[in-house]
Amino acid sequence: MPSLTRASGVDIHWEEQGEGPLVLFVHHFSAYPDVHRDLLDDLARDHRVVTYDPRGSGRSSRQGPYDLETDMGDLAALARELGGGAVAVGLGDGRDRATRIAAAASDLIRAVVGCGASPVGRSMGAIEGPGASRPVLDAIVDLLNTNFRTALREMLQLTNPGMTEDALRERLDATVAYSSPEAITVRSRWFLRDDTVTAARTLGDRLWIAYWESTWAPGDQAVRVRELLPEAHVCPIREGPITEPGLTADVVRQAVRSAAAGGP
Repeated sequence: MPSLTRASGVDIHWEEQGEGPLVLFVHHFSAYPDVHRDLLDDLARDHRVVTYDPRGSGRSSRQGPYDLETDMGDLAALARELGGGAVAVGLGDGRDRATRIAAAASDLIRAVVGCGASPVGRSMGAIEGPGASRPVLDAIVDLLNTNFRTALREMLQLTNPGMTEDALRERLDATVAYSSPEAITVRSRWFLRDDTVTAARTLGDRLWIAYWESTWAPGDQAVRVRELLPEAHVCPIREGPITEPGLTADVVRQAVRSAAAGGP
């Protein structure tokens, strides 16, 4: 099984499927690659799709630290190991670190497709929407330290309000098995306070946002994103990558074609 050895002997496990332009999938702290299996399989029809387990999760070493700089270093090293020139598809904290790397090293990540809410963090101002206010999110993050499973369940329920009880329980069990509590807790805390607007502006038209209305991304957020990031491609889609993966895949293919036409 492919892996990349980092400092202190930490191994970063990764997997690939398909052939073609490199697409590097970077999931968020409360998910795992197979949550997006339908999207990955769709893209693998005409791309080389790579997923990886961030340290502290999956088959990678269960060893920190889990701060932003360390996670960025792991992702950049993986992109370099793969030959560079990737289009990264990112969600949540995965999108944020991919955006920062693409802004600093376009030879490693040529473009970023951010799925869902805006990649500019605190610059968006207060989060609005049912159950997703900043105080609610802060309370959930604080609860991770004292009642991890309950807090994670609330987080998953906010993200997936239409999920059945059985599906929610299955997803919760899989997430707990996949990632260590410490890794999820630390990443959730820095992600909630992160602000990537400077990096996102540096990307300009190399940033694509597959946007659908949700708890985390109410309708007025798209307007705010366009104000903050006038060069980015904001691509409204009907549903997200789990419900209708083909819609997100279409945006990724547009980004790949654009990156190929523009050169490194």
